[in-house]
Amino acid sequence: MKKFLIFTSFYVFFLLFFGCERVDVSIPEDHSAPMEAHEPVNVEIAFEQNVLPILTARCALSGCHIADGPHGLDFRTYESFLAGGEHGPVFLPGNAEESEIVEEIVEGKMPPPPRDPLPDAELQVIVDWINQQEHQDHVGDVISQAHSHTLKIGFMVAGDRTSYLNGAEMAVAEINANGGLLGNTIELLTYVNTDSKLQDSLSVAEKWIREDGVIALIGPNRSTHAIEVGKIAQRHKIPMVTTTASNPNVTNAGDFVFMASVTDNFQIGIMAQLARETLDMTTAAVITRQGDLYTEGISEFFRLSFRDLGGEIVANQFYEGDMLDFTAALATIAEAKPDALFISGFYQDVVRITQQARAIPLHNLNGEPTIFLGSDSWDNDLLLTHKDAKLEGSFFPGHFSPDTDDPTAQAFVSSYQAVYHQIPTGGVGVCYDAVKIFFEAVERAQTLDADVIRQQLAETQNYAGATRIAGFNEQRHPTKSVAIFEIKNGKKQFLQQINP
Repeated sequence: MKKFLIFTSFYVFFLLFFGCERVDVSIPEDHSAPMEAHEPVNVEIAFEQNVLPILTARCALSGCHIADGPHGLDFRTYESFLAGGEHGPVFLPGNAEESEIVEEIVEGKMPPPPRDPLPDAELQVIVDWINQQEHQDHVGDVISQAHSHTLKIGFMVAGDRTSYLNGAEMAVAEINANGGLLGNTIELLTYVNTDSKLQDSLSVAEKWIREDGVIALIGPNRSTHAIEVGKIAQRHKIPMVTTTASNPNVTNAGDFVFMASVTDNFQIGIMAQLARETLDMTTAAVITRQGDLYTEGISEFFRLSFRDLGGEIVANQFYEGDMLDFTAALATIAEAKPDALFISGFYQDVVRITQQARAIPLHNLNGEPTIFLGSDSWDNDLLLTHKDAKLEGSFFPGHFSPDTDDPTAQAFVSSYQAVYHQIPTGGVGVCYDAVKIFFEAVERAQTLDADVIRQQLAETQNYAGATRIAGFNEQRHPTKSVAIFEIKNGKKQFLQQINP
């Protein structure tokens, strides 16, 4: 029965791999005959002494069967050769004639032209080693174990959003508790780039792909990092789903990169609309952290959207990332007396800006306090609970509200609270969703073939998790809603949900 199942798996693999009807392969008699009976030998030692030198010289070359080679085949070690590739093992123990690797060699497909074909003597060594496996019953068990192994995905965070790890970990725990991904246990590799150094993110992504063999990258959360990491994922043809990275350019690297976050042009357009139409504001000022794609991008989106809606931008100030004293820029803004101040920065900046702005203080032409407006980055406990932040009366968008009546979102919130004893932020929810979106695509694909998974990601429809995604557009941006929050009586309160 075991041989039958192995043979059946191989047959399906062969049809998928070559995309045509099975071809009968005629192997010379001396290539298919098993070795003369003798005392059993250690197959691993025999492989390393006789077969591995051939594979190393002929196959385990750059661009061929190494860690990131075609179809996931890696012929550099005994274990990786037994494991096979994306579609299963490349040989059948005790049956060289039906083994895919032998058929490939006999048909002249391996090594691929224009490389010289494998000499008959070297082919015979491989055939003999495969045929002797029928005397080594444990080989089939080793192959089975290799294919019920751990699959790795990499999850990356830039900055201080350590709670984002919780969302990813919860998604992985759920899939493992339900039998794993295609029967394989998932291992989550994590990296928190606390200093937000771009080169560190790039180095880790390369290592995960080249050395650790991850099947997907999840994250990072910052657009500046996500755009560059996306280029690595695209070059290696590894599916990547970003988390809270929201600049529309995040997916520019190519068709292997997807966003789980709503885009900045949508969420910030909603904020401009809130200011003009709901809050009846006619003037606004903007203060922007320079040198970051995300902060500069959302400021530009706000200015354009607010003007398009008939509003006036009366002040436009910039600051360097290491600035601590904002009083000069805020004094210029105070002279313009804006109804609203859109603050585009990271949470440490927002704490200082709001504190110093209220100390001036900022007022509009009617003598009323200028209202602060923010972005999804404000949905951060480090900001919302900071004793020095002056956020009362502010508004900002988020990915979801824990107060939603959506049943799947509520199930996520309940599970999260049971494990972590706190209410999840929208960013945590998006991290959970990014992992789950990938898992669901793999389950639909029923293969680890990266290109098939990519296609299934693109065909995602009506995903329901912490948030909901109706689908992806041609730029692989999700169609999803935005939640609007107000800081009232010192607490974040859900105001409304805006659907696309």
